[in-house]
Amino acid sequence: MTKKVARNGAGSQGSNYQRTNSAETILEELRKRDNVLRGLDSRNMKDAGETDGRGNITLNRRQYEAFNNAVDKLLNGNAADIDADEAGAVLTYWHERTHNLSKNLLSQAKFNDEQKDAMELATEFVAKETLHEFFKMFDAEPPAKINYSSEYERMTSRYQSAVTKLSEIGGISRADAVDKVRHHIANGAWEDQRKGLVNALYGVEIDGKIIDRGKLNRLVDAAIEESEYRFEKKMYKILGIN
Repeated sequence: MTKKVARNGAGSQGSNYQRTNSAETILEELRKRDNVLRGLDSRNMKDAGETDGRGNITLNRRQYEAFNNAVDKLLNGNAADIDADEAGAVLTYWHERTHNLSKNLLSQAKFNDEQKDAMELATEFVAKETLHEFFKMFDAEPPAKINYSSEYERMTSRYQSAVTKLSEIGGISRADAVDKVRHHIANGAWEDQRKGLVNALYGVEIDGKIIDRGKLNRLVDAAIEESEYRFEKKMYKILGIN
């Protein structure tokens, strides 16, 4: 989730925004409880988490406390004790952190609804698919059960199922798809995250022909708009497979 912020002073915070992108820096901040954790506050708010697009993350009270509990356990080598709610708070944090991978300040972007949906889908997809990277910093694995919900979760699940199907057909790999979407988050325009979502699916051949980008655009549209049941039928129709 993102929130609008005033543009005044955005440039002055650009160095901090970029500085926090490396895994080493994130881990050091969490060890020291410095910078990032000072930016998280426990105020009550509607959304589970948000970022101002300059690298500053806020979690609501419940998520903030659960995230801190998870980090305590990770730092003490007790990853196995992290419960499903705490794991969900880590994913909320990781979603907001994924927003902040961009080299372009998110606070400068202006979206219509379609662009915002694509942006949040790309962010949620990468956050879910790379959650293991957060836990790897602590030599741990993500918990088997994660209590997590967001308004983007279902569209992300549909997009993930498209990645799974196209990987099975051949021509793309899941890891490459994640890398392409993440690369576009980091380097592309915030208002054009659809391009990264489409590029990640490109390269699959059916009956000797590469699926064209127009069909893949329709597939991304379906992931955003359709119900789970309708999406599967729409996906098969778009791809021309049984």
